[in-house]
Amino acid sequence: MSSGILVILNNGSIIWRGLGFETMQILNLQAGFQLCGLVFNVVAMTFVDRVKRSWLIAIGLMACALVMMVETILQRLYLDSSSKPGFAAAAAMIFTFQAVYSLFLDGATYFYIAEIWPSHLRSQGFAIGMATLCLSNLMWLLAAPTAMARISWRYYLFFICIPAIGAAVVFFYYEDTLKKPLEEIAAMFGDDDLVAIYQRDLDHANLELNDFDHVDNTEGKSAIIEKLE
Repeated sequence: MSSGILVILNNGSIIWRGLGFETMQILNLQAGFQLCGLVFNVVAMTFVDRVKRSWLIAIGLMACALVMMVETILQRLYLDSSSKPGFAAAAAMIFTFQAVYSLFLDGATYFYIAEIWPSHLRSQGFAIGMATLCLSNLMWLLAAPTAMARISWRYYLFFICIPAIGAAVVFFYYEDTLKKPLEEIAAMFGDDDLVAIYQRDLDHANLELNDFDHVDNTEGKSAIIEKLE
């Protein structure tokens, strides 16, 4: 949530009014902002399970940081002016930010929070992850009105620096969980004894998991695994 999406969403009226828009225009822009998110969430459904989770999250964080950088520059230049082209460009960047967030982060981040936990800890781990998200949201949202009144566009610098650093960390250090069984995910974090056979070996041998169903004894399963090796 350090991308700043909820700051823009929940304080949209402050942002739009600061850019010179009237009340009815603000309502229309807020509605358009929500519609933009819906449309690009649907688009994201076509590829979210085709690209590595770590790649999606890293690309999304960096893209959000870049869009926010442009938005910050535009607000620095035009916030206290009467330039309609400047206001229009700043508004366009806000919609672009929503589109980028919806495409790359609004699904993958929640999937990843759940997928990194083994099955017996998944509910507790997901709860911890969501609690952390809510606490970070609360921090940024409570600070937003005061920050916008006192430091104005400089508040957005947080939403440039933190996602940019986060993108590098995710890209280079986060494990990919896309289409991996629970046991293999557990093995990423040291629980190798839970893995009998890896999905990549089944894919290479063109076998399905149900090919093991007719084998009731350990020796028979071990024989199949030895053939794969």
